[in-house]
Amino acid sequence: MSRSAILAVAVLALAGCGRQAAPPAATPTVEAAATAPVLELTAADVEAYIAVRNRALTRLEETLDDVRAGRADRLAAALELLPAERQAAGGLGVDWPRFAAAREQVARLRSRQRRSEDTQRLLLELRSARDDLASQQAIARDPASRQFLEAQLRTLAGQIATLESEQALTPTEQSQLELLEAYRAEIALLNGRQERLEREARALARPPGTPGPTAAAD
Repeated sequence: MSRSAILAVAVLALAGCGRQAAPPAATPTVEAAATAPVLELTAADVEAYIAVRNRALTRLEETLDDVRAGRADRLAAALELLPAERQAAGGLGVDWPRFAAAREQVARLRSRQRRSEDTQRLLLELRSARDDLASQQAIARDPASRQFLEAQLRTLAGQIATLESEQALTPTEQSQLELLEAYRAEIALLNGRQERLEREARALARPPGTPGPTAAAD
């Protein structure tokens, strides 16, 4: 089997694995399913989303500081983001159902963008394999080799067409992602704060002398 044929088989196998391993779309919470229909985001929605999450995370960070300093003993409260968000929305005068809808839509769009980017990378591999096989077919003299390469090219063409249809964003998705792109830094900062908060809370909950996940793995 030629190097190109081996590459094509490997890439096709990768395509099948990649599609199975793609991250699932964000699953709405029970509350969101009842109160948060799919929302077409506006700049005001994204700004409200950022403001509410910022205030909620600040409150949870303060709670964690209180627990660390011995001024409070409810460590679980430092991880209760939903109640903190609800309280923050009320304090900022943000409509809660609309905020919940915006939060779910942001999650959906970010998941959709990740899947689209993963598919784009896979498409680049498949197109490269297709071009390599086509070059090999053009110079192949043995009928059996040409037939084999032609079959591989047909399979690749079908896989590429399927992935292209899955990867394409709708005009609405594209415009919504462009809107989120303008707030990428702020949203990334909020996500980083939430991850750090959860990590520190887990560390506090760990019994003294118990190694963390990294240490335990070592």
